Amino acid sequence: MAVLAGAIASHLPQESEGRCAVVYVSRRTILNDVIKALEGSSPSYSFSNVDGLYVATGFVVVPLAGDIDELTLLEATGFASLTKDGAEEAAANALILAAKRDFGVVVDDFSFNDAEHLRKENESLHKNNLLLKSGWVQSIDQLDMVRKTLE
Repeated sequence: MAVLAGAIASHLPQESEGRCAVVYVSRRTILNDVIKALEGSSPSYSFSNVDGLYVATGFVVVPLAGDIDELTLLEATGFASLTKDGAEEAAANALILAAKRDFGVVVDDFSFNDAEHLRKENESLHKNNLLLKSGWVQSIDQLDMVRKTLE
């Protein structure tokens, strides 16, 4: 059995079983490591509930590099969730992305990097799909016009 910091589930099967283990590491755990690296405060979360969905906004106070007296507020809002826990997890993920953007933090987490890669690939496929759909509709319209012209 491997021990992973902050792992909620860490059961790794025997090699002979031929199965793959799924390990979920909370984004809040990763965020704590990011905050530690930035020497920031513990995160605080503000929740709102609209139509049964929770949305959380996370806040972290971070000292600016070079001067301990200058502080900045790292703030990010996650996506809507059915549970407060899910909303807080989403806000933690948003704070990680904000720290990456604002402070150049690099999270060396293969699942995080894989998820980002898959998200970008999904966006690209979605755009390509929309382009193909619009081209297909134009082609059908052109065929209809040719058919009507020939009649």
